[in-house]
This record gives sequence, C-alpha cells and structure tokens, in this order.
Amino acid sequence: MKTAVAIGVLWGCGVVSTMAAVPLPYTNSSTNAVDWTTLSGWSGTATNSNAGGYALFDADGRTLTLEMSGAPTTLLFDLRGYSNSVGTAPASFLIEQSADGSVWSSTPVADISNESLSLATTPFGPYPLANSTRFVRFTYVDQYAYDIGLNDVVVAGGPAEPAVVFTDREEGFIVAQGAENEIITAAVINGGGYFFGSGALEKEAWESNNGGTFKTAFPKEVYYINTATAGTFYATANGRGDNFEGIVTGTIHFAVAPAYSVVVQVDGNGSAAAQVNGHPVTHVPAGAQVTVLPVPDPGFATDSILVNSEAIAGTSFTMPATAAVVSVSFREKLPGEPTLMISQYYEGSSLNKWIEVFNPGAEPVDLDAAGYRLGLWQNAGREGWKTGAAPAFAIELTGAVAPGTAYLVGHVAAVVPAYAAADVVSKDLVFNGDDSVVLYTGTEYDFANVVDAIGLLSNTAENCSYVRADTVTFGVNTDFDANDWVKVAYTAVDAADVAVPERLGWHGVAQPPPTNPPTLSNLGHSASAIVFEIPTNYTDYTVHGAEGLSAGTAGWAGSSIVDQCTTELAGNNTRITVPTTFGPKQMIWLSIPGAE
Repeated sequence: MKTAVAIGVLWGCGVVSTMAAVPLPYTNSSTNAVDWTTLSGWSGTATNSNAGGYALFDADGRTLTLEMSGAPTTLLFDLRGYSNSVGTAPASFLIEQSADGSVWSSTPVADISNESLSLATTPFGPYPLANSTRFVRFTYVDQYAYDIGLNDVVVAGGPAEPAVVFTDREEGFIVAQGAENEIITAAVINGGGYFFGSGALEKEAWESNNGGTFKTAFPKEVYYINTATAGTFYATANGRGDNFEGIVTGTIHFAVAPAYSVVVQVDGNGSAAAQVNGHPVTHVPAGAQVTVLPVPDPGFATDSILVNSEAIAGTSFTMPATAAVVSVSFREKLPGEPTLMISQYYEGSSLNKWIEVFNPGAEPVDLDAAGYRLGLWQNAGREGWKTGAAPAFAIELTGAVAPGTAYLVGHVAAVVPAYAAADVVSKDLVFNGDDSVVLYTGTEYDFANVVDAIGLLSNTAENCSYVRADTVTFGVNTDFDANDWVKVAYTAVDAADVAVPERLGWHGVAQPPPTNPPTLSNLGHSASAIVFEIPTNYTDYTVHGAEGLSAGTAGWAGSSIVDQCTTELAGNNTRITVPTTFGPKQMIWLSIPGAE
C-alpha cells in the first residue's frame, strides 16, 4: 500500500534529523487521542487526551510547553471544559511566555478562569507574543469545576531563524572504532544559499575534539570522523547563509567505541545477516542497535532468534560489551500457513496490465534475498509451468513486502487506473487473458518453488480483473479455481474508491483500510521554494526528501524534512512551504498515515 503523495522533483531540501522546536507559523489541531508530549516541540505532564484530540489538564500543576524555532507574533487556541467537582473556585488556567524556557515573563499571556469555560469548545485569542519568545507554557494552576481540554493551537509568526541541522545522525550516535567512511553531514536551514566556514570571521567550517577532517570544497558540509581512538567527542559546524549576517552553529556529540564481533549462525533452512542502520556488519560497538534480517528458504518460516543463547523480542537487540553470537532457526511452514500470494489480476485495455501481490503473514518478506520472480507462460505454452518449462518472461521482484501490505507489478506503459502506483514495472508484463502467471522463487524456474499461480487453461481472463476471495490466505500450485476469485470489470477497478476489494494496491483483508489522500491545491514552484496546500483536517503528515529519485522509482526511502518547512493557515487549508536551498535535484513527497 502506498502512503506517499508525490509532489515533484525540484532543487531543494536535504535530509535532516528531527528538531524539537517547531517552525513558524505553527498549527496543531489533533483529531484523535494522542500523547501531546510525543508531538514535535511539546513537553510537559498533561500526557492524556480524549478521542477528539484535546490535551487534558485534569489536576493542579498539569503543564504543556511548546518550543518554537522562530519569532512568534500571536497565539490562538481552543479550550473545552469537562465537568469535575474537584477543586476550589476560582480556577486559573495560565499561559506564559519565555525566551529561554527557564525564565518566564512576570506578565502572563492570559489567565483564564472557570467563568470563561463551558462544556462547549471556546476559542481564545489572538494574544500577542514577544518577538524574543521561543517557549509558550500552558498550566492548570488551580483546578475547579472542570478538567480542561486544549486543542487547535495556532502560533503565527516567522520565518524561522537560521539553524544548522545534521543529516541522518542523531545526538549521541555511536560508531565503531576503526570503521571506515564514517561521516557527519550538516546543512543550514532558513539560510538561502549556504556554506560552512568564514575566512572573514576566522571560523573554520568545523571545530571538533575528534581529530577528524572536513570536506575542503564548498559548501564544506561533510566532516570525516577519526575512528582511530575510542572516546566521546563533539563536532561543531559553523554555517554562513545568504539570508543572515554572521555565523550560525550546530553541535552534535558522538562516541567512538571498541567494536565487538557479531557472528550469525543459521540452521541450514535459510540465511540471515546482522545490520546496523541498514548496512551489513561483522563488528559493532556496545550500545548500538543491531537488526537481524532472517531470510527463510521456500517452505520455511523464522522460528527463533537467540543472542548469546538468550531469545530476543522481535528482530533487533542492543549490542553488549562483548562478542555476540546470533543464532537463527527456521521451521517448516504449516500446511496453509500464510505467505505471499497473488491477490489481484488486472487485464485491461492496451498495455494496462497489473498483478497485485499480498503478504498475509506475520513477518516481512525480502523479495531480493529469496529471488522472487513473476513468470509468464503464454498462449499454447500456458500449462508449461506445471511441467518445469521455463517461462516466456520472468520479472524480478525487488524490495520487501511488509505484513498486511500489497505490492504492485505493472507494465511500464500502464496508465490506467490513474491512482495505481507500481512497486516495480516491466515491459514483459504482457498477458492477454489466456496466459498463466506464476509467482515463484529462485533464479531458475522450478515447479517446487511455486509460491502461487493463476494457471489458465483457455482464454477466460480477458478484459477483466480477478480479486482473491478474502477467505484465501495462501497460494496454490494448481489450476485456476474460480471459487477462490471474485470477477469484476476492469472499469470498476479503474473507478474504485479506497477501502474496496477491487482497488489495486490494497487487499480487502488488510487492516486498517486506507483512506483517500488529501487533494493538493495551489501548487507552486519557484527557485526558492515549492508551495502547496492540504485541508486543515490532515494534521498528521510528514514531508520527505531523498536524492536522485523519480516518481516511478520503487522503494522510496528518505528522511523527514518537515522541520525545514513552514506552515500557515490559508482559509480551510494548511499552506506548506518547502525551501529549495540544498543543492542537487531531489524528490519531495508528502506521506499521510493510512492514506493510499
């Protein structure tokens, strides 16, 4: 299931780690129960909320603090009372402001009593905020008559101040002693064109007690870590920009630690590897998170993963300060146990051909490691797959299929349905209603490696789509059985809304069902930014960026760059501005949890 809305290829945003402070202007209108202290910029003790998203202040001293990265102008918010006889009148709900988060202004932004509250949602503000303010604190000082719900917080202002951020490195990260090619990459946000270092101000691009070096060519954004000596270190990047005077700095702390060996042992019915940050490793420093990637042979499933003879939960563990022996065992799959299966067949007009693969199992399936392929046996040779004959075409599948998700294979020239987004495309997906389509593993075809099949005996599947019945949870190696499929017109698939079985890209047994993505409006692009708007009811979203991708690229991967963007209210929409100050062309896209 796709969860991304492509915005476009543009000159712009790099990939950065998340900052605590929120950029301005800022809007938070939570619609579902959420711990507000887990939202970007928020901290405090009012950690509960109701189903409507209101942060609940249900006792004296409950607080929430919002940290902002720029200069605010005004504050608005909604309050709602929830009946509670506890307390002594009058109530006092206090809003304060601070420049540093420790010294608070003696004059409150607002002091709201129980007389101003009701069981209805009541808007408050706009209240003016000082230009120097970077923290706003909400406190239930004296509780009486109501528990208080806070929502629809809007802070106007901006733009955010320039800042240095670090790409794909988190504060306190660990690298292995002696490892090669370990780097730190920095970027300046809200700075226009930028570079690091300043001869005029006698500032080098990087300052560090690590003894490493830095990139000598502009913009000098890369620091090369010296991993020869163990210890804890810092690196400070000194950035310049077109949009400000002087230097803006950012500091990150990290450790170089002795590395211990990681040995992976398997029982012969599959393979496995240890990874850190997605890269295979044989030596890992203590404290780093290690992920084990098990790849069962066909007909097998992962049974257990032990680290130094102790079972671990899931597939990851924290590296101890000793060598680690990882033991992975596999078991035979039970008859009918879920695995990958073909969940939809679509034979439409012209070259509009699609095959949907679904993972009904409990663990992800690595398509590359197991050598998954989609084979076609055509016309008079349509039954050759049962006797070991090689397919006319074999399409290699890449990437991974997470539990409960679908994977789409499309013809490279397919344009209908317009909403369908292929995980892999091929010019060889050319079935025409009388050809068998088989999902199998291994480089060379072998009937024993058939995972699932649409084994046709005649021209019975032309100009239509077949959707796997929701009672089927595993593949077959037999001829096509109409009882296992629901036939629908391909035009119905073309017009299918989300969360209906015939929708390509989502199988009807997966939960939760997808929702319609937001409509992007007022899309604009300039040399400095890309701007678009989404409805304000979409409050949980992430803007991503990754280098060198196109809309047809499978396996999009990239980091959140939402903290490099600014937002503002525009009627019933949120206007999102993505700065384009980060050099090479990149793909920018918007993801909405649960949206197709």
